[in-house]
Amino acid sequence: MKPRVYISDDKRRQRISKELANYGQRVQYSVFECIMSEMELNKLTNQLEKVIKESTDSIRMTLPQFDGHGKWLVQ
Repeated sequence: MKPRVYISDDKRRQRISKELANYGQRVQYSVFECIMSEMELNKLTNQLEKVIKESTDSIRMTLPQFDGHGKWLVQ
């Protein structure tokens, strides 16, 4: 079975959206851009782990990568 890449329950999705909005801004319906410290990232991750249902939900986080010359690498 292919893993799901969404939050299956409306109430959980709303709760997660509110939590993410505390750390950054929504740039698309299901995409948030958050600039935070490592401590904030750990706190957010812990909070999200308490909310999601691992058997049906999926959240993807990406961290920026730099090329060593101050430019972002796009993957």
